[in-house]
Amino acid sequence: MKDNKTPGLTYIFLTFLRIGATSFGGFMLQISMVQRKLVEKDKVIDNASVLDGISLGSIMPGPMAANVVAYIGYRLNGIRGAFAASIGVILPSFILMLGLSWLYFRYGNLTEADSILKGITPAVCAIIFSVAINLARKNIATAWQWIVALISLILLIFIGGFYTTLGIILASGITGIFLSTKSNPEGAKNNTVHPPIITAPSPGYKAVIYPTVILIMLALIYLIPFWGIFSVSEEARKIHDIFFRIGAVSLTLFGGGYVFIPALGELFVDQLHWVSQKEFADCIALGQITPGPIMISAAFIGYKIAGFWGALVGTLAIFGPPAVLMIVAARFVMHFKDFPSIKAAFKGIHAAVIGMILAAVIIIGNTIEIDWPRLSIFASAFALVTWLKIDLALVLLAAGLAGYLLF
Repeated sequence: MKDNKTPGLTYIFLTFLRIGATSFGGFMLQISMVQRKLVEKDKVIDNASVLDGISLGSIMPGPMAANVVAYIGYRLNGIRGAFAASIGVILPSFILMLGLSWLYFRYGNLTEADSILKGITPAVCAIIFSVAINLARKNIATAWQWIVALISLILLIFIGGFYTTLGIILASGITGIFLSTKSNPEGAKNNTVHPPIITAPSPGYKAVIYPTVILIMLALIYLIPFWGIFSVSEEARKIHDIFFRIGAVSLTLFGGGYVFIPALGELFVDQLHWVSQKEFADCIALGQITPGPIMISAAFIGYKIAGFWGALVGTLAIFGPPAVLMIVAARFVMHFKDFPSIKAAFKGIHAAVIGMILAAVIIIGNTIEIDWPRLSIFASAFALVTWLKIDLALVLLAAGLAGYLLF
């Protein structure tokens, strides 16, 4: 992977499969693992592209982690790369959630993993903090960028929410246009990395016709039960309802998985009565202890309604439509990214995103009880990742074991 050839689909799938199987700790940890593997180790993409993905994923509907993975996969190998990355990163979580759902509905018990999580959470903070420092060192070169990052950090800590994030992205982009100079010091810092660049396709008719065809197909599928000329079984009707109910939620909510939780609870508990309040709370807990995006909880809901196929369709519905929309948006971003004003805007946006990553460290850290065992895990994980460059999966495994033994 050290040459300038486009990464193959097998490499993309297996890389994100491994990341998906070990990214316990949420969205920012997953992005940290992507940055460590694809940018620092394999050098198949640059830091700027990762920050672009976070910027775009922050303002798009759907689960943020899956959106960013789809964007990076698209940058690596076009549409096929986007699907290979998305399937790879979600598959481990889906398989584990499927098994846990079967155990839950068969035995009615929730597997306790509290001690392990108490060890993993400080390590997650340390890994994200290390990545934030590395990104800041390579992408922030001026005083105004540090100010943008600091303001972003403060706003997200004290206000938070999607609209705050959207405002930060827009304001930092405008700031970049007005304050960025023609020089490119951050490019000089990264001139030793030459990732393969996918030629940006023109966002002409194809960028419009592809999503239009998909929307027409989905509309036809949605209307099948109402045409009256098809014999639709009760099981098929359940599958149909799972896809379109969950898919509608995925395209209408912004701000990541934790914004989805109350909306899903209102829909599936209060309106549709598909799961009880306790079952919904347990499915969110299961989503937190599985690797990858928390919204894999949709598989639990689908399993309750229609078994394996319900779980599969629920997973496709929560991640699929936003990923398609992200790919369409990526085509436009890649086409216009080399415009001078857009490049200037992204200098401000990248600084703001680094502030967001630092805010995530503080927000996650606020959930951790401060004591010597947790501080020791944090410090050890930070040292192992930052200076010894130990594999992140091994660090998380060691942290989980430490939590099991200490708590």
